[in-house]
Amino acid sequence: MKIDDYDLKGIPKEVEDFFDSVKTIFNYGKYSHSLVVLAPTWQAKDGETVLFKSGSAERLYFFLNSGWTAIEINSQLIRSWISFSGTGTVSILDSNNVTSVTRNSLGDFTLTWDVDFANVSYAGAMMVKDSGNREAVIGITDTANNPALGSMQVWVRRAGAVIDPSYASILTTGAQ
Repeated sequence: MKIDDYDLKGIPKEVEDFFDSVKTIFNYGKYSHSLVVLAPTWQAKDGETVLFKSGSAERLYFFLNSGWTAIEINSQLIRSWISFSGTGTVSILDSNNVTSVTRNSLGDFTLTWDVDFANVSYAGAMMVKDSGNREAVIGITDTANNPALGSMQVWVRRAGAVIDPSYASILTTGAQ
């Protein structure tokens, strides 16, 4: 039975608004917000929230301690990520902002970004798993022009020997 199957009569407007909010949360598992196209500047009550959307900018504003604070919704800190298997035929298991992963040779892979980075000072975090859960490491290949704006070459080693990993994941962040 949904909450809106009950009818409350003769209640103050504030209680009715609260009831509507609770009803939305219980019935649909979410809370709807006001959508505004100008950043809020008005005086509000602590805890009031609004969604802001203008062009590609999306923010959640919340009012606390006499002021509005914004959380950027569409400015992901992680700009690209990939998980892939490097054994046999290289396969992308899941990814975002990655066009391809190419096996150059044993333990040597090139990742190509869908959207290039603005400069080569972007950062990456990597992890790798070798079959049999043995310790392995992954790093950025030390070659000229690597990383590049549109790609990054990485190597995989176990006990100093090059290997193709059963699982590798890479996250990158930086200006695009």
